[in-house]
Amino acid sequence: MFPDLPAARFDDDRLLALGIEGGLCDGGACDTESHIEAGQPFFGQYVAHDLTADRSPLRVHGDVNTLRNARTPRANLEALYGAGPVGAPYLFDQTDPAKLLLSVGGRDLPRNQQGIALIGDPRNDVHGFMTGLQVAFIQAHNRLVDQLRADGVPESELFDDARRALIWHYQWVILNDFLPNLIGSAMTTSVLQDGLRFYHLTGDPFIPVEFADAALMCLADRRHNAPNRSTASCPHPSFDFRNRSPAWLKSVPTDHLPRGICSEEWARACHPVKRSPTRLGPER
Repeated sequence: MFPDLPAARFDDDRLLALGIEGGLCDGGACDTESHIEAGQPFFGQYVAHDLTADRSPLRVHGDVNTLRNARTPRANLEALYGAGPVGAPYLFDQTDPAKLLLSVGGRDLPRNQQGIALIGDPRNDVHGFMTGLQVAFIQAHNRLVDQLRADGVPESELFDDARRALIWHYQWVILNDFLPNLIGSAMTTSVLQDGLRFYHLTGDPFIPVEFADAALMCLADRRHNAPNRSTASCPHPSFDFRNRSPAWLKSVPTDHLPRGICSEEWARACHPVKRSPTRLGPER
């Protein structure tokens, strides 16, 4: 976003001081309660994986113009659905093609004979919290398929409808729950109502390097500083799909869903509740 600014340079001693005991990145004993649910930083990590994936060779990292994002710059659960049933058939249950594949018993990700997870982004299996969140999203999609099938949706439309519903709810959680907790309600309202101050597109949408690198470190710091709370074993209720009927999606409010940030079809398709004939293509 700021191509004319010189690269930041810091003294090594000052950088090392950030990580020492009592430094800015030291979460301390966490003796006090926090209003931030323990699951939110991990949800933020999931969002980051959905928006950014730097697959550029290390030799080009010195030139920001050579970096390439392997993700589309949209909150569209690309790391969950991959290239879709045609481009990534190993993600799907061949006995019920509208559903995503889970392990036998449904409590873990599907894995090959060497234990490598068969998912759209290998980063979503780097630790137990991310694995559990990926499993939760798969279960949510599959429950939506069951509900839509019970509602009489044709088999040929089940996958697209379930994917769209899950993406819409995911986007609503980002704007109405995660973002206010991350940057504050006042700033969230300002961005949604007054528009963007620095990020202005002159071509194709992109993820600024200031977000892809610097802002993600804020999420990492929140993860390490998450309090040891009695609710830490269960994500925020907004992220807990285990005991939810897909019908809850119908009551999700549609306020503050600006054009260009989330799916444009949300308002007309969900309020009032109607199934939209529009389909999300494999590349959306």
